Amino acid sequence: CKESHYRSNTQLGRAIEIAKLLHLSMRKRKRHRQEQMSLCEKHEEVLTLFCEEDLELLCSLCAGPPDHQGHYMRPIKEAASYHRGMLENYLKPLKRQVADVQKLISIQGNKRIELREKVEHQKQKLSFEFEQLNQFLEQGKQAALARLAEEEKDTEQKLSENITAFSNYASALKGLLSRVTEHNVLSEVELLSQIKHFYQKSDSE
Repeated sequence: CKESHYRSNTQLGRAIEIAKLLHLSMRKRKRHRQEQMSLCEKHEEVLTLFCEEDLELLCSLCAGPPDHQGHYMRPIKEAASYHRGMLENYLKPLKRQVADVQKLISIQGNKRIELREKVEHQKQKLSFEFEQLNQFLEQGKQAALARLAEEEKDTEQKLSENITAFSNYASALKGLLSRVTEHNVLSEVELLSQIKHFYQKSDSE
């Protein structure tokens, strides 16, 4: 086409849109009809049979050879009733298993609570015991310090008494030494005349 200017055909475009909508609507209605009537997707025949070996819904054409030849077939209603009964048989054991599992979960939950309570009790017990031990050690420490202070006081008093006694004794010795020195330089007559008094005073000290 050599023309360089084009115009859109509005009417044709609308007709195409309407055709698309009609096509989609027909497909939806066909699928809905198949679902309602339970039609076979392969043959578009009504599904009337159930193959117990392959566990598949079949129409009368599907049930023929070669795919399902020799297989045990049931009418849909009969097969549904049979399998509902089979499902019913599963219900009680499954409910019991669920109940058992829930019971185990409850037991484990209770054990976890008991464990927490036990650990908390042990913590409180240990805290109390250590507090008592600390009090006992503190009391022992204070008693030991008091005894040590008393021993120090007694020992210091004894040492002071000893120092005083030794000081007094040293003074007495110094006095005696002084008199001996004084008498030693006396003349013979003076020494002998005072010697009695010296001995008497020395003995009394």
